[in-house]
Amino acid sequence: ADIDYDPAGTGAVQRSVQSKLRETVSVKDFGAVGDGVTDDTAAIQAAVNYASSVNAFVLLPAGTYVCGAFTTSGSLRMFGTGVISQTGTITLADTASELVLSGVGFTKGNNIGILQASTGTLQWAHVTNITIDGGIGFHLRGAVKEGYFSGNRFENLYATSSSCAAIQIGTGS
Repeated sequence: ADIDYDPAGTGAVQRSVQSKLRETVSVKDFGAVGDGVTDDTAAIQAAVNYASSVNAFVLLPAGTYVCGAFTTSGSLRMFGTGVISQTGTITLADTASELVLSGVGFTKGNNIGILQASTGTLQWAHVTNITIDGGIGFHLRGAVKEGYFSGNRFENLYATSSSCAAIQIGTGS
């Protein structure tokens, strides 16, 4: 808090290093290990909850994070080079209006991807450079609010295994 960060660039404003570091919330800040063995569900859930409460991004650093089912408490914004080895379903909360996923991989599991159980509330989605390996597939269905598909981006979604049955994006069940 007492050390200043002096960013480069015209018009950049000096602020504390603590303020700069809090722009992004790492799952490792909450105890995630990412070794492919340890169950990191609680740490990921805590990171997602906190990031949602302060309107920050969740960083998933390199590693394989074993993760069961978790529910967002609001919008989900996650990026990184890590892989979530899923044993459950990620559910977008009713209050989620935004989904940003970039660079994150998903593997194993029964239903890999994002599902929303209730009526559509998602107003904006930016899903890029996602790799899915195994499981049923990436599903974003019943989530997008009617009339809000415009402006969304779904780019470079890769299914790298023949056991990945589908990449489904839409309002169906």
